[in-house]
Amino acid sequence: MSDVSETQTFQARMLNEFVYCPRLFYYECVEGVFVENADTLRGGSLHRCVDAGSGRMPTADTKTLSDQPAAEEEVVDSRSVQMGSARLGVSAKMDLVEVRSGGDATRRAVEVCPVDYKAGAPRAGTDGNELWDTDKMRLGLQVLILRENGYACREAVIYYRATKQRVRLVVSPELEAWIVDRVQAARRTPAGPIPPPLVSSPKCPRCSLVTVCLPDETRILAAAVEKEKAKTAGTPGKEVPRRLIAARDDCRALYLNQPGLRVGCRDELLQVKDEKVLDEVRINDVSHVALFGNIQISTQAIQRLCEAEVPVTYFSMGGWF
Repeated sequence: MSDVSETQTFQARMLNEFVYCPRLFYYECVEGVFVENADTLRGGSLHRCVDAGSGRMPTADTKTLSDQPAAEEEVVDSRSVQMGSARLGVSAKMDLVEVRSGGDATRRAVEVCPVDYKAGAPRAGTDGNELWDTDKMRLGLQVLILRENGYACREAVIYYRATKQRVRLVVSPELEAWIVDRVQAARRTPAGPIPPPLVSSPKCPRCSLVTVCLPDETRILAAAVEKEKAKTAGTPGKEVPRRLIAARDDCRALYLNQPGLRVGCRDELLQVKDEKVLDEVRINDVSHVALFGNIQISTQAIQRLCEAEVPVTYFSMGGWF
C-alpha cells in the first residue's frame, strides 16, 4: 500500500476519480491498482496528439482586463500545460489553454481559458447539455490552478468528441467551495478503511476496475457476514461458509455479459437484442444460459428453456453465482 500523506500533491485526474467513485480513487491512488479497458484506451488515444505539446505559457499579466486594448490582443494555444496549486496540493496537466495575450513585445497573458477533451458525451439536462460532476471537478481545478498562478481565468471549456460539442463551465464561489471540500475529503480517504462499493450504480459496468472491486460480491458477502455474526454471537469457532462459483459448463453454453441486453424468443430461437437483434441461437443447441449483471430475459424465453430442460443461471457482473 502506498503512503499517502496530508502534504502529498495529488494529480487532478485522481480527484476526478474520487468524484466518480471514492472506492476507485482508493484502489488507484492508495493501492496503485490500475486496469485498462476499452474506455481508458480510447481516452488515451484521444489525448495522444494533445500530450505532444511543449506546455509553454506566456507570463501572466498583472493589468486588469479593461486595461488591455482589444486591437492589441492575440489568441494563441498552449498544449500539454503542467501546473500546480500549493494551496490545494494539486497539480494538473491541461490538454490545451487558450491564451489571449497583449500585442506588445512582452506577449503577457491577459486572459486564459483551459480546454479539456473527452471521448464521451455531455449529460442531458433540463436546460440543455450539462457537465458531469467529474468534469466539473477536473475543469474547476484547472481554473483554480491557473488563477493561483496569476492568470485571469473566468471559465473553462470541455470538448465532447462523441457529440462534437463545446460545453462551458463558469467557476462560481459555490463551485469553488464544493471543489475544495472534495479535495479535503479525498485527503482523508487514505487514512480510513477502503470505501464501500456503489450500490446498483450504472457507473460500475463501465469501470475498468469492476473485476477488482467486485461491488455486487462485496455487498453480498458483507451482508452475509453481518447476518452470520448476529446468528453466531457468543458461539466460538463458528465461521461463515465461503461462497463458491458454480462450475462452468463448456458444452454449448450461452454466456451474456453485456449490460442492457435483452433475451427473447421466436419460435425455437433465442433472440439476443439491444436496440436491434444482435444474434439468434437455436434452443436445441443451448445447454445452459448464463446471465451476468443487468440483463433481462422474457417470461416466454424462460418458459421455452424450462420446457427444453435448459438451466438459466444469474451471476453478478464479476461472475459470482
